[in-house]
Amino acid sequence: MKEKNNLKKTIIWFLISRIILFLFLIIKKDLSVFELYDSEHYIEIAKFGYTAPKLYAFFPLYPTIIKLLHYIIPSYQIAGALISNISSFLSIIILNKITNNNKFNTICIIFTPILAYTSMVYTESIFMLLTILGYYLYKKDKYILSAIIIGLSTLTRNSGIILWGSIGLDMLYRLFITKDKNIKFKNILIFGLISLSIGLTYPIFLYIKTGNFLEFITVQNEYWHRVGGTFIDGIIYDIKVMSFNPQDNLFLNIVIFIENWLSFILLLIIGIKIFKKDKVSSIYIIVSLIAFTISYRDINYWTTLSSISLFRYVLNLFPLYIYLFDDNKSKRSLITFMIFLTFSIFNAILIYGGLFLG
Repeated sequence: MKEKNNLKKTIIWFLISRIILFLFLIIKKDLSVFELYDSEHYIEIAKFGYTAPKLYAFFPLYPTIIKLLHYIIPSYQIAGALISNISSFLSIIILNKITNNNKFNTICIIFTPILAYTSMVYTESIFMLLTILGYYLYKKDKYILSAIIIGLSTLTRNSGIILWGSIGLDMLYRLFITKDKNIKFKNILIFGLISLSIGLTYPIFLYIKTGNFLEFITVQNEYWHRVGGTFIDGIIYDIKVMSFNPQDNLFLNIVIFIENWLSFILLLIIGIKIFKKDKVSSIYIIVSLIAFTISYRDINYWTTLSSISLFRYVLNLFPLYIYLFDDNKSKRSLITFMIFLTFSIFNAILIYGGLFLG
């Protein structure tokens, strides 16, 4: 009975979040919001395949599912949005199981600051679903199922490989250090082979098409003008953008800058703090943060913040929503939820209003 009540509450909160987004659409009177920014590239791939080199930066699983669903639903935009919303809801259900129905964890993932992206034709929701499901199955010692899901996550975003490595390291630790009887070397071998076999299909496809397994990285530099560096370089470049263009939405840029890097610091603290209790999540967070901040937009080609996409990548790491709270009742939990709710609505207004937020 309690589990049914929790599910009912989850559904209600989820529907409230979607009603809020739907109200924005009614006000805007424009469904093209589903095809903003990178959405158009996923839809183009779903319609025509990889017809241009710049599209190699976008991994194939999401547009493939859109294409399949399009046989039932005529609109590519609606098909993509439906996949995102269903994936978002399923992620919330899995989080409930992992956190034993912690209500604050649940409503914070529902009203995540990247709420708008979880309904748009973006990979945020499906990537969250695949990573949190792969993690959940691994924790249940379902190694083959976990391997399949983690492999699919790497076909959604290249950062799925980070979770694959995090789980692999944890398996080795359990086998050789803690002598865990629930894991054997064959489990590690099977997990690695299945995940890699699935995940490598896209690099192999790129090699056949271009002669370069890592063409998705090459086009990030050639077509999207991303350069390498450290997170310090990214911060400096963000400050330069705001300094060189003070008349260009300076207040909003300052707010987004603070949101980006505070999110980064929050996740880093959580990643370090939970290392002893959950090495998979800890390694996944820390390595992901490093990976997300070693490249940024070249200031010579862009007038937006170089870290413009950072907040949606950082706030899409599932361990945040598992370890954000220690209990259900503290005032800190309520304050944190109010902050999440405020930024989810604030960012939705900006995104649906046409402001580029990566």
